[in-house]
Amino acid sequence: MSDYRKLTDQELIILLKQGDQLAYTQIYDRYQTLLFLHAIKKVREEEDAKDIVQEIFADLWIRKEELSLQCTLSAYLYTCVRNKFVNLLQHKEVRMRYSVSFQSFIDENTVGSDLLIREKQLASLIEKEISALPVKMQKIFVLSRREHKSYKEIAAQLNVSEETVRKQVKNALKILRIKLGTILLFALVFWYYYNSRI
Repeated sequence: MSDYRKLTDQELIILLKQGDQLAYTQIYDRYQTLLFLHAIKKVREEEDAKDIVQEIFADLWIRKEELSLQCTLSAYLYTCVRNKFVNLLQHKEVRMRYSVSFQSFIDENTVGSDLLIREKQLASLIEKEISALPVKMQKIFVLSRREHKSYKEIAAQLNVSEETVRKQVKNALKILRIKLGTILLFALVFWYYYNSRI
């Protein structure tokens, strides 16, 4: 099949589930602009809309083999935009709460049990997002960030290439940056570093 543009969405999904990158590219080309326009109407910020669309297509490729659509591809993708928008609002609310809480801590210079509670909440949020990563990506990310193993060591341990390890860590950080935001991502890095030294 030389011209993927002539294939129906259903045919493209079948090929995508088999790992066909050209089918994935055609789905991206067919829907990327439409999803971006839909997302920007909801979030009203170009960067957030781009992040939503990027995350949807990253998820589509990562979870291609387990994809099971009960509706049309377009309906599925538009639903993904809506769900990502809801998640974005929730994460913005969480980030805002932590920002306000952190600023309050600085202003009042308080320590004690309140700080421990916040630290546990933050740790729980970070662990939840890490555990939501695909299994292979999660394992590589933990080996790299928590156990401080080199890409070469991880590649040897898991019998994969160093380039695969590098890409998995990069994709994990990208997904976590989108889900946790920059402030919490820095907290994640600090939290992993701190806990590895205890």
